[in-house]
Amino acid sequence: QLAPKFIYELKFGNLDKLGNILHENWKLKKRLSIGTSNNELDRIYRSGISAGASGGKLLGAGGGGFFLFYVPKINQNNFKKKMNIFRHIPFKFFNNCSVLTNLK
Repeated sequence: QLAPKFIYELKFGNLDKLGNILHENWKLKKRLSIGTSNNELDRIYRSGISAGASGGKLLGAGGGGFFLFYVPKINQNNFKKKMNIFRHIPFKFFNNCSVLTNLK
């Protein structure tokens, strides 16, 4: 039920609503299975939320994944400072794709 909401908000440029949808999905996914997360992943997620993200998603887990956090523009500088021990990979949305930028 969250996917159509996410697509709608993304399609109409309501990006600040995406974080809340991601956060709701995270809570639901964790209730589905005990193996969805662990103490370390929970710590990273809580740190991201405390640093200003409104939601996040664990991607590509199974042996080496990463978190995608949605951070409202007003919180981005603070988020980058507080989460500086992690690699930051910026990207931009375009009409039908996203492009990673500044890969190092």
